[in-house]
Amino acid sequence: MSDKQNSEHKPKEAEEAAMVNDEGSVEDVDLSTEDDELASGVSHGVMSDNLNYSKLIFWSTIGTLLVIIFVISMVFFSQYSLFEAQKEASLRVTYSDFSELRAEQEQELNSFGVVDLEEGIYRIPIDSAISKIAID
Repeated sequence: MSDKQNSEHKPKEAEEAAMVNDEGSVEDVDLSTEDDELASGVSHGVMSDNLNYSKLIFWSTIGTLLVIIFVISMVFFSQYSLFEAQKEASLRVTYSDFSELRAEQEQELNSFGVVDLEEGIYRIPIDSAISKIAID
């Protein structure tokens, strides 16, 4: 093995670390390790945090876009549902109005009544009028 490879696999000593024992007193401890990252983390008190910022930004953007698309689709869906409900309600109202008008017309065609009293115009049922015309 070359000297460079040897130096990479030699245990590296981290700086003295303070450790609390069971009695609550602090002891200084010497640590040795082959892991450079661990040795650096112990000496600084924290582990290195190598975040891949490009992936983080990419996935954050994708997530944000998905939320925006979801919200927009929910708005369009609610508007569509509201439009369909209004359309259905208007069809029912039109049908009920039409049914009422038709019932009124049927009653008017099949009943006796006064159209204009001063002129002497009266209304008779349509069947009676047809029969009377057929007889004449």
